[in-house]
Amino acid sequence: EKVRHLQYMLAVLSEYIPQIPPLNVDGIFGRETLDAVLAAQKYFDLPETGIVNAANITISNTTKSDMNGIEAKSGSKMTVTGAITITNSGKRGLNNAGEVKAASLTIDGFGENGIQNAGTLEISGAITISNGIGNGHGVYNSKTFTAGSLSISNVKRNGINNAGDLTVTGAISVKNAVQGGIGNSKNITAGSVTIDTVTAGPGINNSGTFTVAGLTAVQNITGTDVS
Repeated sequence: EKVRHLQYMLAVLSEYIPQIPPLNVDGIFGRETLDAVLAAQKYFDLPETGIVNAANITISNTTKSDMNGIEAKSGSKMTVTGAITITNSGKRGLNNAGEVKAASLTIDGFGENGIQNAGTLEISGAITISNGIGNGHGVYNSKTFTAGSLSISNVKRNGINNAGDLTVTGAISVKNAVQGGIGNSKNITAGSVTIDTVTAGPGINNSGTFTVAGLTAVQNITGTDVS
């Protein structure tokens, strides 16, 4: 399953990056897959070892407007024991319709949504999302999303737009979101919530269930603090 997912990601990259050769998704780590791995490592200025380290994943400069940093399709599974780092994605940082698990997730620079989740996303530690350059949300969630903490800054729309089940055991922090801090139409559970600076919308717009164990602080809001 891990080899198939690697091959799928390389095949997607090959459609946009001619230096990476196309390959079949057959679950076999053969010469074709090795050549694609080496080409990707060379393109992204990584050591050309041919070895894929599943402990950490770093993806950068997928800057075409229709290209996501990571695309996890329905039925796929990705488990990373360490950190996922995604920088400068042309479209979404992480577009997940499958199952993605990791210790931490950092997304810096994206064209649309930082995370678009229609599957299962489980991050045991911190999620940090920053610097949306297009008209998108920090997080758009429609299914199952869990994290140890969630920090979002500098996005053009809502920090969080939730229509699923979103659970953060620690703190949610949203800073500098243009259209709204948090929009919720289903279920959010958090340890604490801080929203600072929303220029054209409410701090929290809730029509679902929103449970916070500790402090909720909303400040520097142009619209309504809570609606």
